[in-house]
Amino acid sequence: MRRALVLLCLVACSTKTPPRVDAGVPSDAAAAVAVDAAIGADAAAPAARPVWTAKLATEEDFLAYSKTVGGERFTKLVVDLKSSAIYYIDAELYPMHKDFIFAELLKVPRTKEAERELDRNYGKDKPEFIMCYLVHHLEQDVWSLAFWDGDKATPAHLRLAFKRMRETFYAGDKVKFRPNSNDQEATAAEAKEIPVIRTMRSTRPSDINLFTRALRSGSSVS
Repeated sequence: MRRALVLLCLVACSTKTPPRVDAGVPSDAAAAVAVDAAIGADAAAPAARPVWTAKLATEEDFLAYSKTVGGERFTKLVVDLKSSAIYYIDAELYPMHKDFIFAELLKVPRTKEAERELDRNYGKDKPEFIMCYLVHHLEQDVWSLAFWDGDKATPAHLRLAFKRMRETFYAGDKVKFRPNSNDQEATAAEAKEIPVIRTMRSTRPSDINLFTRALRSGSSVS
């Protein structure tokens, strides 16, 4: 009997309980894997696209900075009269040229006085900026450069805008000027070296005219 008790004690003492592992605390290796995964996810995330670009070198660039209205895909561009710098604007982000100019170029409060001063750039004596549209008429596969209907751009403004566009747009040799008013017709007549497109034919006139009507009314595409 005594021998049996001694044997039981020896067996009990020799049995080791495995160390307890806290499932809530990761091991060093698991923590390292988690850190590496987080870093890899950050590296794989696409970089945010700038809100403007100085060059549209490919079709992909144009698509990234343009939007479609009524069968016409367009982007907006601004030319700085002092430096000749050109800015192709994210058309989805900035509904109007002025939205972009105040936010990214002037960076001043958008007061009524500041609005009036900026609106001078629609007249003949533009103090700072030329504002245009670069349009792809999708059904006809035709490209045009256009001003807002109320813009009083002179031949010098048209020449500079056209020159900078051709220097920075991958399909610049296909683009023609599209006058949208009698004043702009006169400007085109004086700048004879710049090709002009006037009439757009479409099997869907309601589509092709939607953008044009908005352009001429100075609505959200301005």
